[in-house]
Amino acid sequence: MNGFRRSRHVPRTDMDALFREVVARGPEAALPQNLPDKWLRAIVRDTRRAAISGDGDPARSAMVLAFALADATVDKAVLDERLPDCIASYQLALIEELIGRQTGIFPRRYSLSDIFA
Repeated sequence: MNGFRRSRHVPRTDMDALFREVVARGPEAALPQNLPDKWLRAIVRDTRRAAISGDGDPARSAMVLAFALADATVDKAVLDERLPDCIASYQLALIEELIGRQTGIFPRRYSLSDIFA
């Protein structure tokens, strides 16, 4: 067994609500430490499911937020070649934030430049 508890059926992340509640407030709102618990848990869940299943579709919530962050900070020409690395950095930041909220130990706070360095 992979050590993960089998989760109950959870509906897909409502991308319209994610956009309204987070992305529309600007790129800083999409940083992991600024996300409400509800969105942080949903996005980490989506990225975990995508990693386990190999299907990128569930990870689209993280990608939407990563694009929102990138839109404000990264030259579009550079973004095309660096996007996979930037999304991986963002996913790591999301997971670290979730663990930090559960344990009270925050290894670091991320900025836009950290994710797109």
